Amino acid sequence: MKSNKLLSLFTLTLLLISCGAKKNLRKSKELDKFVKTYKYVPFEIPRDGDGVGTLITYNKDGSEAVVAALSDCFVKGNLNIEKLPSDLPNYTYVLSKTDSVSIDAGKIFGDKVNLKGALKSTKVDSVKVEFKDVFQVRVTRITVEKELKRIVESNALCVEKSYDKNNYFIERVLGANEIEVSFFNNSGIQIPVDVDILNEIDIDNSFVKEVNGNSVLSMDKPRYIGYRLWSISGKPGFGDTPIKIQEVSNEKALKLKE
Repeated sequence: MKSNKLLSLFTLTLLLISCGAKKNLRKSKELDKFVKTYKYVPFEIPRDGDGVGTLITYNKDGSEAVVAALSDCFVKGNLNIEKLPSDLPNYTYVLSKTDSVSIDAGKIFGDKVNLKGALKSTKVDSVKVEFKDVFQVRVTRITVEKELKRIVESNALCVEKSYDKNNYFIERVLGANEIEVSFFNNSGIQIPVDVDILNEIDIDNSFVKEVNGNSVLSMDKPRYIGYRLWSISGKPGFGDTPIKIQEVSNEKALKLKE
């Protein structure tokens, strides 16, 4: 019971995250490397929403801005959205006081939890972050085409926004079902989470009593780490006009984020 309560409280803290990543949150080089290995575009900070079926554009600073959520435009049951078999390996990386390459990866949970801050503690020499049960979710092209044709009159604005050359459709996401964070001293021994560590990582004081003394901070709610895009073109209102759905290369998407 205590374990479930801990997970729930920690999850609530981690979900305080904006829809668009802010440029003042430095990117995680380690996380980017993992995502790009599987040919995905990295979310600047992982999130629990804005998944498959989301229509996005890019702000001038390169951050993603949501134009329309899946539910704004489509009937979810009409789209063939499926979770692919979990055949991808778990991914682990370490934040270390002596490793300047990965030291900027501390804000994977957003602005409210700063894992890098734990390294300020004299007790902590490294922080291990592990993404478990990695998965992919995708939507099929044909069901998106059918839905766009179906809503030509009932939701003309969504069709128009979908065809806008500055907007992009998230057709696939890479995620993890669980993320665990653990702390180690300079002898490589795992140490329990205490009040000092919690204060350094900026978790809200109201959660300190619940988390204090546990060995691992765990979040068991799926998190999206990266995405792939489609560009959609056509002429809204003309049902016999072919709808063009094209893959957007990672190279192009990454340039849009610059």
